[in-house]
Amino acid sequence: MPRASLGHVALLGDDDPELVRALRWFSESLSMLDLDWSFPDQQAPRFDQVVVRSRCTQGVRNAAALVEPGGILYWEIERGGPLRCWRALLLDIAGRALHAARLRNRSKRYEPYSMRSIRMRFERSGFDNVRWHWHRPGFQDALDIVPLHNDTVLDHFFGKHNGRSRGRVKRGVGRLLQRMGLLHVLVPCLSVMATRQTEPGDRTPVAM
Repeated sequence: MPRASLGHVALLGDDDPELVRALRWFSESLSMLDLDWSFPDQQAPRFDQVVVRSRCTQGVRNAAALVEPGGILYWEIERGGPLRCWRALLLDIAGRALHAARLRNRSKRYEPYSMRSIRMRFERSGFDNVRWHWHRPGFQDALDIVPLHNDTVLDHFFGKHNGRSRGRVKRGVGRLLQRMGLLHVLVPCLSVMATRQTEPGDRTPVAM
């Protein structure tokens, strides 16, 4: 039985051995690039799938220019333990407050790290169909891959296993964060996937 092919794939960032093996098996070719790669103008290669493993948005800027029209950009963000996640949440809340203050001063130089703002930045750079997934508990050992962009699925997920008091508390907090638009900030392992539009366009990187 023939195996599915991802086409020509580029990997930027952490070269997790299991991920590398899987990409080599399911792709026609795999190119491993540094996050800060540099090619002469208009000479950067194009790939059907580009995978980025980094918390740094600079890697996403570079990766965006490598995606073929109709191709997919897949970004894995692994934040680590709970302390890192809570730190990210506090930074996001502080960023929102700063953003609101600057809007009052008619300055838009800063946008918070929200699902909406990231989606808008991708769309301005020629991507659409932006999707967010929570890999629980982690990328390598995921028992659930939960779409954070789908409120119906999230409601079903948080409605499961309500028999235990600890589980009810966790899911209650999860529902609250979901409604506040902050759930994605506390997720330890998050992936973002976007498709480059098929119409010819510029190679402008995502403005993160």
